[in-house]
Amino acid sequence: MQHTLWDSSFAPGPWWLVAAKFLFLLFPGSARGRRRLVHAALHLHVAVPLGRVQFIPTMMLTWWDAVRAVWLYWVGMFRFIGVALGWAVTFSTFVAKLVLEVIRQIVLMPFTMTAG
Repeated sequence: MQHTLWDSSFAPGPWWLVAAKFLFLLFPGSARGRRRLVHAALHLHVAVPLGRVQFIPTMMLTWWDAVRAVWLYWVGMFRFIGVALGWAVTFSTFVAKLVLEVIRQIVLMPFTMTAG
């Protein structure tokens, strides 16, 4: 699975596609790396008996916060893409209506100038 994910993420292709994949995977990937470092540091803490009771709940809360942060990141990306697409569609319909009205005004101009 890691090999497939690596190939789909960093396969050679157009520069803009590779850059977009890198930017979209930068935050979740760095969160995973930070999680591994914290996990290794917390395993050293298990050897010390002081505060062992709070170790598991704190670790579970940390994992939950990391998963939630990645989830909110992807939901925010999809919301941003949805808003950007909606804005682009609305703007393109506005431009199309504007161009059609300009064409209509140009076509009707001779008739409106002689009607007076």
